[in-house]
Amino acid sequence: MKLPIKLDPQTKKEAEYIVQSIEHVTGCHRNIWLKQKSRATPYSTYRTIMSYIIYNNLKITLTLTGNLMGKDHATIIHSISNVNEWKSVPKMYESELRLLDSVMMEYNSRSNIDTFIDSHGNIWRKQTNEKSIENKQDYIRAEGML
Repeated sequence: MKLPIKLDPQTKKEAEYIVQSIEHVTGCHRNIWLKQKSRATPYSTYRTIMSYIIYNNLKITLTLTGNLMGKDHATIIHSISNVNEWKSVPKMYESELRLLDSVMMEYNSRSNIDTFIDSHGNIWRKQTNEKSIENKQDYIRAEGML
């Protein structure tokens, strides 16, 4: 029996931003990739990215991350190890890492995070374009890498 998820409202809001970011970047609605139990590669990749970002950015336990996604904590561990594998062989997983970076950039722009590090160790800083009518915020690559 699953216990009700007890998360603070800010954490739930951030988790929703992650889902919205994946939807925005991929053009795929959550009912297709999150709610269904499809093993199709793109959908499992989206769920893997969501698990990784939630666990690493929201700093909640593996169990809570799994409960939030309707998955077991072991699935979250597997997802995190998959992303670490992607990072260890970047040429083989170039498209997955590019998707991860795009989702991270979109998520960070929604959640008002000023700086983040992409999967290649590049540091990105948010910069406001003063000339834009919409005052759109973009990320620029900062000098240097980790």
